[in-house]
Amino acid sequence: WHLKIGTAMMRGRRRYFEDACVVTAAVPGQPNVRIQAVFDGHGGPESAQALAVNLQDVLTAATPFTQHSLEQACEELERRLKNSVARSGSTAVIVIVEHLDHKEEVIVQGREIVPSMDGHFDTIQELNSRFTESAPREKSRDWQQRAPLQTSRRQRW
Repeated sequence: WHLKIGTAMMRGRRRYFEDACVVTAAVPGQPNVRIQAVFDGHGGPESAQALAVNLQDVLTAATPFTQHSLEQACEELERRLKNSVARSGSTAVIVIVEHLDHKEEVIVQGREIVPSMDGHFDTIQELNSRFTESAPREKSRDWQQRAPLQTSRRQRW
């Protein structure tokens, strides 16, 4: 299967770049799985870079992916980080993409997974128009925004 990925990063006002990303990493023995991640460094680039370097090995050891194995993998990343970097930190957004051979689509809103009514949608616009009105709203003084709506393939675990 083919996965198109792009990335753009900006240094900001600092003289050095603190962030790191993993654009696409394969998982040995899992030909339909790819890992993507963004690490937002704080106080220097060392933590973000260390997490990016260790991510593939740690997640490969966590297969098969379950909630417990992924929690353990994140704890292992944190242990490695504490042992290698003293003064910087990082937040992480890690995405595991798995290509499934069937067309069963679902709606993901927050932590809830809602199966589609007819099993497929012709376009993402059709999907969004179908569920936009039911999405919860986030409000502030001057604006309101609908909560993000994402499509996903059904998880096997």
